[in-house]
Amino acid sequence: MDERLGDISDGDLHVRNGEILNVGKNLKAPGAAVLDGRDMIVMPGFVDTHWHMWTTYLRSMAGDKEEDGYFPLTTAYGRAMQPEDMYYGTRLAAAEAIYSGITTVNDDCHNVRTHEHAEQDLRALVETGLRATWSYGSYRGVPPGELRNLASVERLHQNWPMYSNEGLLTLGYSWGGVPTGAAAMPLTVENAKKEIETARRLGLPISTHLASREHTPPGQVKDQAPYLAKDMVLIHMLATTAEEMRIVAASGASISTSPGSELRIGYGLTKASDFMDAGINVCVSVDTAPLTGSCHMFGILKLLRNAENAKALSEFKLSTRCALQMSTINGARWASTTSSDHSVRESVQTSS
Repeated sequence: MDERLGDISDGDLHVRNGEILNVGKNLKAPGAAVLDGRDMIVMPGFVDTHWHMWTTYLRSMAGDKEEDGYFPLTTAYGRAMQPEDMYYGTRLAAAEAIYSGITTVNDDCHNVRTHEHAEQDLRALVETGLRATWSYGSYRGVPPGELRNLASVERLHQNWPMYSNEGLLTLGYSWGGVPTGAAAMPLTVENAKKEIETARRLGLPISTHLASREHTPPGQVKDQAPYLAKDMVLIHMLATTAEEMRIVAASGASISTSPGSELRIGYGLTKASDFMDAGINVCVSVDTAPLTGSCHMFGILKLLRNAENAKALSEFKLSTRCALQMSTINGARWASTTSSDHSVRESVQTSS
C-alpha cells in the first residue's frame, strides 16, 4: 500500500523482532530463517477503526421485531454483563480479528460500567497481542447527558504503562458529541464539553458516532463543527450533505464506514466514494457482530465495493486497490494520529 514501493513480484520481506527492515527483490539476510511464501501474497494487516468488540457474544442475535433489535438487545445484555463477560466477549472478537487478517483495531468499548469492566476488556487485548486503540465509552442504558466517569479515564491514563502491552495498546475516547435540539439541556452540553476537553488534554484519539442514519435532518455535522479535528474518526456519517463533507475535510477528521452494519440496521448505503471525492480520509470497520454476523474483513470490503458500484451503476467505481487502501493505510493514518493539535477548535469555515 506504499505508493513509493508499489507492488513487487517475487519479492522478499526482511523482518527482525517484529520490525520490517526491508522490502525488495533478492534481499540478503545471512543467518535469517526463511519462510517460503512463493505463490502467495504478502500485504499489510487490516486496520479496523470501529469495533464494539464486547458484543461479539451476541453474533447475529439482532432480531426481526423492534423489541429484539440491536439497541434493545445490546442494552439488555450490556446491563447484565459482569467484568469477566467483557473479557470473554472481547477475547472472542480478538481471536476472530487475527483469524480474519485484522492486526490493528479501535475497540470502541461502549459498555464501561465500572473500572473493572474496562480492565477486563483490556486484558483480552493484551493476552491476544493485537495492536489497538482502546476507546473508553459509556455504558448501555446510560441516562441521556450523564457525565462519564472521568476519574476512571484519568486513572487509566496515569497507569497506562500497566495496560499498554509494551506500547501495542493506545488509550482513546469514544465521545457522544454535544447534544443539540431538544436534548441540548445546559447540563448535558456542559458535560459533553468536559468530556472532550478531558480527552484532548490527555492527548487521546477520539471516535464519535455522528449523523449515522440517512435522511435524518441535516445539520448534525455543523453542530459539532467546533470540535472536529484530525484526532477524530467519525462513524457512519450517512446523513451528511456536500457542505458538511467540506467541513469534515477542512477539519482533517477521518470517517469510518461500516457497510455490513449500516445495511443490516437500515441506516442506508455507504457514501465512501463521496467522502473520498471530498478529500476525506475514509477507513473501514466491522462495527458489531450482532448485526454483521461475520467479522471477516475481506467480506466487508466486497460488500463495500458492491454497494458503491451499484450506486454508481458502474462495475469499476470502487477499485480493489482503493478498498485495500481504506482498510489498511487509511486506517493507519488515523490510528497514528499525534496529539500535537488537541485544542478545541474555535470554528471551521463552511466555505472551505
